[in-house]
Amino acid sequence: MHYVMIEDNEGQLIEAIPVCSESCARQYCSDNGLDYDGWNGCHELEFDDYCGSCESVIVGVLGAYVY
Repeated sequence: MHYVMIEDNEGQLIEAIPVCSESCARQYCSDNGLDYDGWNGCHELEFDDYCGSCESVIVGVLGAYVY
């Protein structure tokens, strides 16, 4: 998985949007008027999450979070 990092004017991280692939990262940026800053590496998730672009499940190491 990958994160689209959203920063303020001073470069401080505001939000990290999980996406399932580079193509979804590019699409998310395009859809939200953001500049695509490139691939920032492959990340592992502890628990399942959803892609901010296509809404697919991104499977985490431990699976679904149980409340």
